[in-house]
Amino acid sequence: MPKGLARKNQLSAIKTAYGLTHTDATALLDHPNAAERGPLCEILQGYEDVTTYKGAVAPWNSAATPLSAACSRTRRCWVERFRVYG
Repeated sequence: MPKGLARKNQLSAIKTAYGLTHTDATALLDHPNAAERGPLCEILQGYEDVTTYKGAVAPWNSAATPLSAACSRTRRCWVERFRVYG
C-alpha cells in the first residue's frame, strides 16, 4: 500500500472515530510525540466538551495544570488528574 494512501486511511479513521475536522485529524496524526497520541485520543473520546485537537492539547500547555509541579515525567499522569479535576 502506498504511503500516501495509508496516511489518508489513518486520517479518515481518526475523523470518524473522534468527530474531528480534517485539520484537527492532521494535527493529531502529526503530533510530535507519538506516545502522547493515546492520551489525547482518550481525552477527545471521553469528554464531550473537548472537540478539537487544540482543546485537548491546551491544558497540557497551561501553567495552571498540576502537571508541571507534580508530574512532569509523564503525560499519562496528567490524563488521570484531568479525569479527577476536569
